[in-house]
Amino acid sequence: MERQNQLAHRLAYQLHHGIELPRNPKLTKSSVLVLHTCDNRLCCNPAHLWLGTYRENNRDCLSKGRANTARGENSGSSKHPERKPRGTQHFRSKLTDDQARAIRARADAGERLTHIARDFGINSGTVWHIRERITWKHI
Repeated sequence: MERQNQLAHRLAYQLHHGIELPRNPKLTKSSVLVLHTCDNRLCCNPAHLWLGTYRENNRDCLSKGRANTARGENSGSSKHPERKPRGTQHFRSKLTDDQARAIRARADAGERLTHIARDFGINSGTVWHIRERITWKHI
């Protein structure tokens, strides 16, 4: 077996079963994965490891209820909007609530988005998102 950097659980499976797994630099849907029955990604116990594909891994994930399938009204940000930082509370925010209101008013009045963006030092895409209420929709 050629010595290379590899994940410990893959090496444990190979050593225990005496086989060499293909090493794919580009993983595909048909790639052979070493999966865990215990759902502990750090586990190297060969009794907990089995071979499978992405499809089998996804089925296993769904069957054990580990997949985040919450969408729409059931999503975390819909059920608990107070947990999601919005506006000036977000760490990347460059604008204040008043600036966002001014941007929206100017955009609604028909001013070019690029002119508004230049005045506020932001991207015209950001202005579009504010105008369309994709961002800053809480104001």
